[in-house]
Parts: sequence; structure tokens; C-alpha cells
Amino acid sequence: MDFLDKLVLPQSAEHIELLHYMLILILAVFVPFISIIFGGTFASIHYGKKFRKTKSLYYKKFSKDIIEYVTVNNGVGVILGLVPLLAAILIFAQLLHTAQIQTVSFLALSFAFLLAGLFMIYTYRYSMVLSNVFESVNLNTNIDKDSEEDYRKIKAKSSYLSLNYGKSGLVILFVGIWFYVAAITSATSFTSWNFPGFITSLATPKVLLNLLIFIAFAFTLTNAEILFIHLYWKDSKQDEDVSYTKFVKDTASKAGLKASII
Repeated sequence: MDFLDKLVLPQSAEHIELLHYMLILILAVFVPFISIIFGGTFASIHYGKKFRKTKSLYYKKFSKDIIEYVTVNNGVGVILGLVPLLAAILIFAQLLHTAQIQTVSFLALSFAFLLAGLFMIYTYRYSMVLSNVFESVNLNTNIDKDSEEDYRKIKAKSSYLSLNYGKSGLVILFVGIWFYVAAITSATSFTSWNFPGFITSLATPKVLLNLLIFIAFAFTLTNAEILFIHLYWKDSKQDEDVSYTKFVKDTASKAGLKASII
């Protein structure tokens, strides 16, 4: 990360203190958002798998609702997910440019993995919507063969993306979060950090413990957001199926309680 050192300017004590406050604000935006994205994607894939086993339409709808709740849209993913992390990289480069620890390198790798992971997760979100549309459409008996063949190809492609991009994106996002946790752990534990190797740093007990805490926090926050949006923020509650609302409330409450206990 030598190229980042060239961007570093000498900072006064007041500027360094200001950078600390800016970093706190940036991470206060980034951590909850990326936690909800991770927890929501996991939950969406999990309940989608349950739908394929049980054929219960509630699981199918819940899987779709969750990924729509947590991702919002592409712009939010960039503004709350990528921009804050990029800003954090620049701030850490200023604060730690004389320290021989791997924080900035970990953050740079985290940014690369999160970029790829978010791209695949948003592709999963939109392909799931498209796949549901295709499944709800009946082919016109008078449609020509070429159009019917195109329809089936696009339907199969959207189904493939919804099944595979979600899982792949979740794994890549997990790796990015792992690098992020390692970066923050190395920075906050600077005085006791024994400067292990680059790979072995990821497997230190403190990093693994913080990773477990991060994941438990992600699942807790995700289920809290699902309950809040579904029960309080939705505009068309009068059109909502009462039994489905009860299903969402029971399912998210139990999952959130288990995660919060951890």
C-alpha cells in the first residue's frame, strides 16, 4: 500500500483528533448497513431454501421481502456500503502511515471483496424479482416458437442467477467482513498486537471472537429491521395478509432472540 503513503499529508494534533471523530461517524453508518446486508442475504437464502423444501408460499414471499428490505436500491449500496469504507481506508492511511501493521491492507482487500459481494447480492435481488415475474406469467398459446424459446431461456437464466449469485455473493461478502474485522482488530489492539503474518492474522483468537460478535450483531439487527419495517413502516398494512404478518412476527422474533442471546 505504498501508493497510499504518497497521499498522506502531515497532520496536526487537532486534525488527527478530527479524523478520529470522522472515522467514528463513518463506521457508525457502514457497520449497521453492511451487517444488515449480510444478515438479510443469509436469511433470504435460508427461507428461499425452506420454500423449495416445504413449498410454503409464506417462505417464498418472506425471502423476497427480506432482500428487498435490506438492499433498498443500488444507490444506497454504494453510498452506505462502499463510500464509507473507502473514506475509512483514507483516514486509516493518515492515522497509521508510520505504523507497521496490516490495517490498511486488510481494509483495501475488504473493499475489493465487498464490492464484488454487493454486486452479486444486488444481482440476486433483481434476478429474484424477475424470476418471480416469470413464474407468475402463463405463456400465450398463440405465441411464436422463437419468442417462447427466448422466454424460457430468460426465465432459466433469472432462476440460475437467483439461486447461485445470492450464495456466492454471501460467501464473498463474508470474506470481506472478515478482512474488515481483522483490520479494525489490528488497529484497536495496536499495543498488544504481536504482528503475526498476513494470513495468520485472520485466524488469531481475538479476530475470530470479534468476527463471531459481528455476525451475531448482524443477525440481531437484521431481524429487528425486518420487524420494524414490516410492522411499522409499511404503507399498505391494510392490504397485508394477517396470517402472513403473524408468520413474519413469529419467525423474525425467534431468530432475533437467538442471535441476541449469542
